Amino acid sequence: MTARWALPNLQRPFQAIRDEFDSPEDINDRPGNAPSHRIVSVYSGYRKVIEGTQAAAKVGIPAMRRECPHFREWLEILEKLGQ
Repeated sequence: MTARWALPNLQRPFQAIRDEFDSPEDINDRPGNAPSHRIVSVYSGYRKVIEGTQAAAKVGIPAMRRECPHFREWLEILEKLGQ
């Protein structure tokens, strides 16, 4: 079953939002522009806890590391703690 947020008619508006920024981390530039608010503006049925988790799982940690420098740095700090 395909998640509703992954339907083809939503991919273009989501990609357009992403393309406005150097990094996905830059999308979260003000409280009123939080990623979840931007998603709701395109897809009013968005369920953050469920579909946000599904989206993160689909994107995967390797892509998040590659695209999000602050997230990558945070993970590296955590990894060092475990050594």
